Amino acid sequence: MYRNFLLYIAVLISTSALGQYRDAGLWSSFSAEYKPNKKMELSIAPEFRLNENLSQVNSWFSDFGVQYKLPGNLSVQAVYRIGYRSPMLEPEVRQRLQFGVGYKFELNDWSLNLASRYQAALRLIADDGDPDFISTWRNKVSVKYAGLKKWELGSAFEIFNSQSEDRTLDLTDWRCTTSAEYKINKRNFISFGYLIQKNLVSRVPELDYVGLLSYKLILKKKKTKEEEVGSEKP
Repeated sequence: MYRNFLLYIAVLISTSALGQYRDAGLWSSFSAEYKPNKKMELSIAPEFRLNENLSQVNSWFSDFGVQYKLPGNLSVQAVYRIGYRSPMLEPEVRQRLQFGVGYKFELNDWSLNLASRYQAALRLIADDGDPDFISTWRNKVSVKYAGLKKWELGSAFEIFNSQSEDRTLDLTDWRCTTSAEYKINKRNFISFGYLIQKNLVSRVPELDYVGLLSYKLILKKKKTKEEEVGSEKP
């Protein structure tokens, strides 16, 4: 099954060049996650993005996040992002804050995730078609399948709604992704994916096709002496 999924991604990549607005892109990231307790998760995730047929670094940034689990499969999250973007006119440093709530439902090897997030740019910037750094309201639904040995397949669809004064809550962008994550071992994961994104308000129709590549490391909490003694008991 996962071979067919990867073949599907490859076909999308090969056919996308016929209709995309921008040249081929690649988003590559590294993330590290640490759980100080059962309910809280801390993360850091640097990322850089290539465009112009993978020949130019368009932007790089890093996310610093905290997530806290609530009763009833709910969770809340806050993420701060700082990064550098090099549009065609003038390079600039950008920052944003993101606050959200999520819900996760699991059934056997399947899981459904719903997320609603408010994103606030920390200073006014020109809207150059990048929904990841402007003020916007984001709503995302994702599905994952974990019934394969060492592989987890996923797909997600996300919409962006404007938070500007002249068109509050207008639909501005949508984004669709497919991905396959490979479990190297208990703490190391690598994933491959594909993203299609469309800007709905630009004067020139923009449809982007982007390859995704990421590596994830789960940091292990060091056991206290009391925990080590408890784990040694028969």
